[in-house]
Amino acid sequence: MSARHEYPTAKELTQKLGGVWNERNRLGKARCLAHDDTNPSLDIREKNGRVLFVCRAGCGQDAVVAELRAKGCWPERKPKANGHAGPKRIVATYDYVDAVGVLRFQVLRFEPKDFRQRRPDGKGAWIWNLPLMPEHRFLLYRLPEVQEAIALERPIFVLEGEGKTDVARAKLGICATCCSGGAGKWQPEHAASLKGGNVVVVPDNDEAGRRHVEDVASSLHGVAKRIRILTLPDLPPKGDMVEWISAGGTADQLWAMVEQAPNWQPNRAERRAASSAIRKLRSKKGSEIAMRRIDWVWPGRIAKGKHTAIAGEPGIGKSQLLVWIAARISKGEPWGCEDGKAPKGSIVILSAEDGAEDTILPRYLAAGGDPQKLHIITATEDEEGGLGTFNLQVDLQALEAKIQEIGDVVLVIIDPISSYMGKTDSHRNTEVRGAIEPLNEMADRLGVAILTNTHFSKGGTAGKTRALHKVIGSIAFVGAPRAAFAVVEEADDTGRRLLLHLKNNIAPAAKGLAYTLEQALAGYIGDPPESLYASRVVWSDEPVEVTADQAISEHEASLRREARERPAPERSEAEEFLRSWLKGGPKPAKDVTEAAKAVGISAKTLRRAREHICVSSSVHDKDGKIMSHQWSLKPDQMPT
Repeated sequence: MSARHEYPTAKELTQKLGGVWNERNRLGKARCLAHDDTNPSLDIREKNGRVLFVCRAGCGQDAVVAELRAKGCWPERKPKANGHAGPKRIVATYDYVDAVGVLRFQVLRFEPKDFRQRRPDGKGAWIWNLPLMPEHRFLLYRLPEVQEAIALERPIFVLEGEGKTDVARAKLGICATCCSGGAGKWQPEHAASLKGGNVVVVPDNDEAGRRHVEDVASSLHGVAKRIRILTLPDLPPKGDMVEWISAGGTADQLWAMVEQAPNWQPNRAERRAASSAIRKLRSKKGSEIAMRRIDWVWPGRIAKGKHTAIAGEPGIGKSQLLVWIAARISKGEPWGCEDGKAPKGSIVILSAEDGAEDTILPRYLAAGGDPQKLHIITATEDEEGGLGTFNLQVDLQALEAKIQEIGDVVLVIIDPISSYMGKTDSHRNTEVRGAIEPLNEMADRLGVAILTNTHFSKGGTAGKTRALHKVIGSIAFVGAPRAAFAVVEEADDTGRRLLLHLKNNIAPAAKGLAYTLEQALAGYIGDPPESLYASRVVWSDEPVEVTADQAISEHEASLRREARERPAPERSEAEEFLRSWLKGGPKPAKDVTEAAKAVGISAKTLRRAREHICVSSSVHDKDGKIMSHQWSLKPDQMPT
């Protein structure tokens, strides 16, 4: 029997797993062994004589193969003639926990050498990517120990990789940490966990390691209390802390070198020299330029080769709007409101806040989108297979290559753009423009539309009269794009969202539109199939005349009215107490006051509640002298 025949057929594997085989479609469905699968999510089929399987819950191929082998359902792969083994196996697992010890994600090391990240889904299974929330995505390895070291003013060593961190911690008794992904993956968000710390950064002996420590040190400038870079002596090329320890390095030697290491300072001289380098100017004569019309995706709003921004409060339905726009483009469907049809093509989405499987795709399908036209960027990958977060400052070339690879891209959505700015200070206008302008140039070069999402500030906007000035961070987030629109909740809680003009450098102000969100069927999942619903945009028939500035002002005034009219919880409780006591008729004020005090209602709160729902009257003796006061409910507060 040949080696190929040692493997089961798709049907045989399905039967071994107790699954169901569909002979007509030549497709098997079984429970995935790599996670607690109560709803069969492993698809099994054959193609060109090979068995293919994929876990729809997100388990990686390596994890599935490892579990199949452990259960005897898949043969061990024999070493190849060159001595290399076949499929990878997990050899180490590194937990990344938050400040209180809750597991947020894991880094897995495979043999042959490879790394992947996964996070718990809350149901006993795994999602094979990094967490979406920044406070979980940018955790440091062994964070609780780092925080303890900061509190005790002990040095913290930043190394490259979890394995080196664990060895240094065990052999030298130091507090050590790292970020996931190794050299080149450090982000400014990681620095926040080292605020006030005494940090010693130790590079590996290679160019990537030297760049890494500079990235770490630069991000810690003004954050950490002290920063030192410690270069270990006598390391071979590509050597590291583990090799130094193996060669006889001791804790005493390490601490002696740390004491001698100077404090790190940013190299201002080099930075000034680089910024003052002489550059030439490029120009074109007007006679050399051929005029062209603007090619609209959505007339008056989104144009090919141009950048449009959407801004608004978080959580009001901007992302649903972006997905609806994507769905329209995927099928070339009409925009409505007499705005013509969308050009048909593919869409690329970068989303840092919503999950692809449980949010973006269901919303897209509920909006009627073609899944073949949707391309969701989940991570960047380096030559060694390490995964990272997309960064506009360093990964724009990779995005351009992906757009060209897909071929028919009409729109690129970045949601929100602030999550992909790398080390850019989002409050500095020049830095934000410096990151966005290359994106705009790429859009023009490729003829694709860019649509970005940004947020309004959560607070401190009451004194700002212009909607443009409410955007969080630099105004360049809406100033650098050619057009910008605001999404605003309509006043008085109507449930409608208004899409309103903020600025437009390439067309007259577009008419305002209104939409609501409704639940719609996205599709069916599981076996037996169950309906899956998601929110989608539904447009109102008529345009709206209000401006963005007016809509925001009216909405904020509405919120202030609600706050004034809404009683505080303490007053509500006091009012209920009074209704209960006085439902049978007037009672002496003294008795009511003493009863209220006995149940913990303050005199001030009781007075406010009484003024709102009660009337006070006096009881007189036969001579007309006031003997006491009594309270009763106002007529409109009497029980019916």
